[in-house]
Amino acid sequence: MDARAVKTYRYLRSSMVLLVVALAASVVVEWWQAGHDCFQTSISAYYYTPAQAVFVGTLIAIGVCMVVLKGKPESEDTLLNIAGMLAPLVALVPTPYEENCFSVRLDDTEMRANVANNVSALIVVGAAGFAVTLWLWLRSARERRHLVGLLVSGAVLVVGTIVFCAAREFFLERAHYIAAVGMFAMIVWVAFLNARGSAEVGRQGYRKVYLSVSVLMAVSIVVGVLLGLAGVAHAVLITEILLIALFVAFWVTQTRDLWHFGDRAELERAAERGEA
Repeated sequence: MDARAVKTYRYLRSSMVLLVVALAASVVVEWWQAGHDCFQTSISAYYYTPAQAVFVGTLIAIGVCMVVLKGKPESEDTLLNIAGMLAPLVALVPTPYEENCFSVRLDDTEMRANVANNVSALIVVGAAGFAVTLWLWLRSARERRHLVGLLVSGAVLVVGTIVFCAAREFFLERAHYIAAVGMFAMIVWVAFLNARGSAEVGRQGYRKVYLSVSVLMAVSIVVGVLLGLAGVAHAVLITEILLIALFVAFWVTQTRDLWHFGDRAELERAAERGEA
């Protein structure tokens, strides 16, 4: 693989880690300003604090990175695309407002108008991206093997658009949670695929890390849902912190794993030559 392409892959993965650091720093600053005993019920609830711009910006940027990043095999690429589509939705459709402590409380009365405008723009961009992808798929026989990924991405876009237009109240109340769980579920699957890929090329150390990340993320999601249903205070906040930490662990691991190769396809070719 060309050295510039390898560096691009490194920068994409490293950028996602640094974006999470930016989000964490913004949340910590707000926590410090609001008082050390002031915690929101979730990371997403910081949308209603001065951390809003960083929260929205980092999630959108992470979503773009995941869509741009080319996964291997095709299933990994599809999962990353779906996760990348869901990340901006997590950012732009906040959790319902809850009265809480803040350093400065941002006005929540404009939330509905913000969602109507921002999600409409997101749908337009998604439709344009899908149209370009479909055009490329029709023109290139090489791209025909990506039919499943194309159909799944199109289905996510269509279903999301229908719910947004026809069931706005449901969308406002549930879209954030559905998108967040879906995004992390995709990363769980991606981590598992990387564990399997590492085993195939004899990189057992990386296989163990990837597998641990996928299992811990899956367990965190299930436990978080159960604690939330049981009404445990700050259950969502704790779960999100764990998932975000594991998200960082995954990208740090993959950055190190593929540092000299760029993507897994190149790593597999190097393994066949006995160079990995």
